[in-house]
Amino acid sequence: MNENLNENEMENISQNQPEADLPQNSVETPAESMVEPTETPAEETVAEVLEEEAPTEDVVAEAPVNIVQEETSTEEVLAEAPSNEIAEEIQVEENAVTETVAVTEEVETIADDDEHGLAEFAEAANDDADLESKTKKELLDEFYTVTKDGNPLDARARVNRLKNILLDRFNHERQQRLRAFIDLGNLAEDFDNVDPDKEKFDGALTHYRNRLQNERDHRERTRQLNKKQRENLIISMRQALTAEDPNEGINEFRRLQDEWRQMPSVPGLNAQELWDNYHALNEKFYDNLKINRELRDLDMQKNLRAKLDLCDQAESLIVHENMAEASRKLNELFAQWKEIGPVNPAQRQEIWDRFKSASDKIHDRRKEYIDQLEQARANNAALKTALCEAVEAIAANSEENKKNWKNATEQVEAIFEQWKKTGPAAKEENEALWVRFKGARNVFFNAKNDHFRSARQEQINNLNRKKELCVHAEALMDNNDWKNTTNEYLRLQAEWKKIGPVPREQSDEIWKRFRTSCDWFFQKKNEYFSSLDSVKAENYTKKLALMEEIKAFQVSENPGKDIEQLKAFQNTWFELGQVPQDKREALQNDYRALIDGHFSSIKMNQADKHRLQFQNRLESLKESGDGAMRKEEQVLRQKIDKISNDIALYENNIQFFANSKNIDALRAEVDKKIRVAQVEIGQLKDQLRMIREANKKDQ
Repeated sequence: MNENLNENEMENISQNQPEADLPQNSVETPAESMVEPTETPAEETVAEVLEEEAPTEDVVAEAPVNIVQEETSTEEVLAEAPSNEIAEEIQVEENAVTETVAVTEEVETIADDDEHGLAEFAEAANDDADLESKTKKELLDEFYTVTKDGNPLDARARVNRLKNILLDRFNHERQQRLRAFIDLGNLAEDFDNVDPDKEKFDGALTHYRNRLQNERDHRERTRQLNKKQRENLIISMRQALTAEDPNEGINEFRRLQDEWRQMPSVPGLNAQELWDNYHALNEKFYDNLKINRELRDLDMQKNLRAKLDLCDQAESLIVHENMAEASRKLNELFAQWKEIGPVNPAQRQEIWDRFKSASDKIHDRRKEYIDQLEQARANNAALKTALCEAVEAIAANSEENKKNWKNATEQVEAIFEQWKKTGPAAKEENEALWVRFKGARNVFFNAKNDHFRSARQEQINNLNRKKELCVHAEALMDNNDWKNTTNEYLRLQAEWKKIGPVPREQSDEIWKRFRTSCDWFFQKKNEYFSSLDSVKAENYTKKLALMEEIKAFQVSENPGKDIEQLKAFQNTWFELGQVPQDKREALQNDYRALIDGHFSSIKMNQADKHRLQFQNRLESLKESGDGAMRKEEQVLRQKIDKISNDIALYENNIQFFANSKNIDALRAEVDKKIRVAQVEIGQLKDQLRMIREANKKDQ
């Protein structure tokens, strides 16, 4: 996760939330597609607005569409339509118009909310399973199609759902690449995230936004044009009312009424003013015509049929599955109701109650739907609060996290996946919960980044220490001091083991470098001693043959000649070199016994004999190796020191002897011991000199 995520990464991850509560940092979402279903305040709901209006007929004082064009004089119309009845009907129409406008505005508000909010929520609920099952390529192909073709306003909800799911996929892939990057020993801040699919996706989304804005601009221009057309139409209607030819004026006014009904809607802020002007002109038209009741009844019958049809359509919406679609269609029905003229007063209340009853039921279903939605949001808030607490608990357990960052990261990411699958809470609460959740994740990933940053520095320090060992080991590669160099390599290897890990990407390289130098030395050593084994075996055979010659030697009457022969044996023996280790000691003892035996048989003074015997021993020591010469030298020095101390003690004791016969005998004995000791010291020093000379020759 990313196993090592920082604060910047955290911001990138938050772009992929599949709900309105996750701030979209990387891609701005059109406001219309992000609006969540919002319940209209109770005092402004459709049902209550309908109940507050007077129970009069919802009529529009327009000229009947099917009024028969007759040339009727003003006097005739006045005779058929008493002035008090006309005034009463006009007042009824005024009340109905006022009621219709208020109700229509309220329904337009509700339908607009539902269209932008409930439609998106319902579509998301129905399409989530289908979209989540698609591959990334399938999602991208569909995204590019819906953002490129068709009406961008109609595609808002679909584009938003595809966008959220794709952002989640992009982020998931990015986290995988980031974890792999960090697992290689890199720092999270060094991660360079380049995704061609994401760049193409962003380009398509930008293109769609431009299309969406262009469509909005086009619709706004169209609405303004429609407003201007209606304003011009009102001017024409005024002119028709003052036409010189009444029949032509009537025909023109009715044609203008039909044209008015067919015209599209205008901006909401101007609708009331235009409608008031239109309504006033219609009233004046009816006043001027003083239409007879028969024609009016025919027109009212037509209006009744039209409104009954609207009632049927409204009642069919009661069982409509999609509440957003039902609210939108109800709004359209209200708009049509407003354009239809009055009906017979006797049927007015009945038809209005029927239409209002259907509207109330649709509103009740909508309110029930919103209540369910609010309950779902409350449940989501509780779930998200629990998820916040879970992440906060993990982030606070720093000591346990240090033992196993991977496990802790997997837990945090699992909680995050659960968060993304949880629906939104109420808007303000949702935002606060997201800030809390994101903050807890930031605390965790910042601590993780700090830990690995410190571990990374420690690994770099370890790498530098191991490089120093490599340099030292490489300097010893060609050293032929087998024993000391072997000990040094063993020391370096022991020190290597004590040093901690190095960056993973350099671990194999530095180890191969160190091992190469070690292997080089030990291979050379093995080759050297392997070659010695065959030579030693041959030397052993030759020395056995020489032993046979020494055994066969007989001492003659010429000591000088015998000594020279024995020395020749010694020289030959040592020139033959070393023998296998397991046979060296026994062979050396046998050889020394033979030589010493021959020297003992030769008639010569004791000092020369001892010297020759020590020379023989010295050669044996040289052959033994393993510091035998050095040990012998130490033994000689210890003996010399001991005898010197004895002589000093003897000389010191003589000073305390008194003058007497017995004392003289004791003094003579001590003097003798001193002389013997001095002779022995002389022999030992001679032997020590011989050792030094032998060492110089070897050097």
